[in-house]
Amino acid sequence: MSAKHFINDPTHLVNTALHALTITNPSVALDVENKIVYRRPKDGASQVSIISGGGSGHEPSFGAFVGDGLLAAGVAGTIFASPSAEQIRKAIIVGASLEHVHVPGRALPDPNSDETLAQEEVEIGMGIHNEPGSGRAVVELPELVKKMLSQLLDSQDKDRAFLNVNSNEVVLLINNLGGVSVLELGGITAEVVGQLEKSYNIKPVRILAGTYMTSLNGLGFSISILNVVNTNIGGPSMLQLLDAPCEATGWTAPINTETWEAKSTKTRESASSADENVKSSGLKLDPESAKAALTAALQRVIDVEPEVTRYDTVVGDGDCGIGLKRGAEGMSST
Repeated sequence: MSAKHFINDPTHLVNTALHALTITNPSVALDVENKIVYRRPKDGASQVSIISGGGSGHEPSFGAFVGDGLLAAGVAGTIFASPSAEQIRKAIIVGASLEHVHVPGRALPDPNSDETLAQEEVEIGMGIHNEPGSGRAVVELPELVKKMLSQLLDSQDKDRAFLNVNSNEVVLLINNLGGVSVLELGGITAEVVGQLEKSYNIKPVRILAGTYMTSLNGLGFSISILNVVNTNIGGPSMLQLLDAPCEATGWTAPINTETWEAKSTKTRESASSADENVKSSGLKLDPESAKAALTAALQRVIDVEPEVTRYDTVVGDGDCGIGLKRGAEGMSST
């Protein structure tokens, strides 16, 4: 958990974050007094307006989901606190975890408290407002994902077996709670998709992975599965609605319907195919001369490491020389 924040006044933080939405999306405006982000009305427009909202600290929910194609308005409370009834009334008029998190402006938790997770622990089922989860465990990612999917899909679990998934007509959502790097979220997504296919024979028709609802900088992720078979919603299908374009900065689902339907599971494992006819170049090579030249070049790289490192400390992060030296030493030792 990081207890450091660039803005430590929670009220100022919420107001400036809401203002930023109007800067990055010119189609929305802000009611500063009531903390309402709303879509600017279009002349002659007549449609059903959808309004959502909740406490701040869960961005991009809900303000960043305001825009053409999604919400008409989003009303924000203070951090982890719901908006008031009056704010919601005004909005209707306008728009028709690997650890607990630290809220800016609040005291730090006691590191010796039972609420503090040990370095190697994860908490399963922790809520987005720091509510305690269903349990803690010391597990690696594959085992953690296995436990989470079991809670979602185990048909023998009487407490949780409410979703009957018997086809591939499901949408998978991997949500970053705010503190997971993009790199690591990619690894988590691949693990979840792999286990769904291997253990449950489920191949989702859509996979959404990103930051949709956070818990400030919470180091955690959630897995959601949406069954899109027999929804009986009428009109466009659920998938058509999910794929529909929108102008909301917080909705990250850039792949269109045609691309999803044309997807291929094939991957290219090597640069060349076994059935390619490769013709000889006819070049002559003296192995001893080539080895001597390569050895000399590698030694030169090793020798100039201090100078390269010095240059890199001026214009970089200081590790270029060391990296080149290690690579050269590794090649020399083979």
